[in-house]
Amino acid sequence: MKKLFVSIICVLGIMGLTFTSFSFAAEDEIEEPELEYDSQLIYNYPLFDADNMPPEHKFFKFWRVENVGTKTWTRNSLTIVPIDEMAGDLMYYRNNRVSGLTFSGRTEVLYLLLRSPGESGEYTGCYQLHHKKDNFNFGEPFCVEITVK
Repeated sequence: MKKLFVSIICVLGIMGLTFTSFSFAAEDEIEEPELEYDSQLIYNYPLFDADNMPPEHKFFKFWRVENVGTKTWTRNSLTIVPIDEMAGDLMYYRNNRVSGLTFSGRTEVLYLLLRSPGESGEYTGCYQLHHKKDNFNFGEPFCVEITVK
């Protein structure tokens, strides 16, 4: 990235001239620090029967996400949690962890075993990565949409 620098020259002294210069970056060029834990949804794998899901049907949902933070994800430190009522109360079935080590800049396929609601209708549930030790959610949410018939 090309940075813009501004130089200021000061004139000091009574008998002679002394030049001192210093530089600083313009405010619009200062980069924000990267987040330690962050994720970005890369691909939402489609469900083949999402528009015609039977009631109380167990199914797997997959998403590919990228670790865009600076910290490595480990199996024991992260889990996937529901972040809305629909995902938690109606579709959430089993808690799954990330599969292993996911270094910064790498992707991982995340999955959940879910269960469709018992009543007909259109449903959307969203999930997010959760740091277990420090108890916080992070990254871009990933969702599932189904129609129960």
